[in-house]
Amino acid sequence: MTAQIRASYTKLALKYLKQGNAQDWDALRAQIGDAPLAEIRAAGPIAWLPATTHAAVADATIALYGAYEARVVWRDVMLAGFERSMLRPLVGGALRLYGEKPSSILRMTPQGWSLAFKDCGRAWMEDRTEDPAYEQGPQADGHALICFEDLPHAISMSDGLIESFVANCDAALAYVKCRGQVNADRTSLGRGVLRIEVSWTGKRDSTRPPAATLEDDGDDIDMR
Repeated sequence: MTAQIRASYTKLALKYLKQGNAQDWDALRAQIGDAPLAEIRAAGPIAWLPATTHAAVADATIALYGAYEARVVWRDVMLAGFERSMLRPLVGGALRLYGEKPSSILRMTPQGWSLAFKDCGRAWMEDRTEDPAYEQGPQADGHALICFEDLPHAISMSDGLIESFVANCDAALAYVKCRGQVNADRTSLGRGVLRIEVSWTGKRDSTRPPAATLEDDGDDIDMR
């Protein structure tokens, strides 16, 4: 089975990236390469693309911006995704059902994963807020562990994709304007295992960025 990622996610990322300056866009396209760009352009929004194609985009952001800025980019892409037709009902329903806190969004990880990733292993959240192991840890109002297992090499070997998973957790914090920390344990990626620890306080952070405004228009994008 070939690991695949929903084309709409890849197209959304490129649409966001194209909003930057023209010089960066040209450099990004060159880094991605003509073949992946043609494949992305030809795919419909609900089609599946090989994970390696999406990884080409994610890894290009690392090459162009560095890991820190790439993480900011992917956070903002996910914030935009929260307002799109695929994820908006999921996010809105989670916040209404579980309350306006990061774990409400993060607990939707399995559902979001199945919408955007196919034959890519498993992903889920474990709520660690009441875990005694955290009693002596840093002061925080909530803890969660995002777990990934059976990740295929196309994902586990992509620094850009792994950074985007970390950034998705940043987006969950930002969406509800909570201050927090996100830390990834990459030591078992060779076995297809990734753990991301998320902690937060209830204090609102008004400095968090709003979601980018991108038209939900089928994700067609001019690659020029």
